[in-house]
Amino acid sequence: MIEERKIAKENGVDSPVWDTLDDTHKSYNECMHHILDNIKENSLVLVASHNKESVEQAKDKVMGANFGDHRVRFGQLKAFSDQLTGKLVH
Repeated sequence: MIEERKIAKENGVDSPVWDTLDDTHKSYNECMHHILDNIKENSLVLVASHNKESVEQAKDKVMGANFGDHRVRFGQLKAFSDQLTGKLVH
């Protein structure tokens, strides 16, 4: 986030990242809900996140809508900081 903001400032453009982690999660969840609310029969959606709350929301929506396991898949994201330091940095 720091590097993205620095590069944006150097180039005179708005930052491409949200100001807070909560804003980031809110945006992701809103997009994820929109996609799952509009899923089609031939759709295949990958819900990928490191945020447990987002995954739980998606799981609850999938189970409640009875999509079955053929249209929605789940994956876990690992941030660069995970790979470099072994811990998640927000």
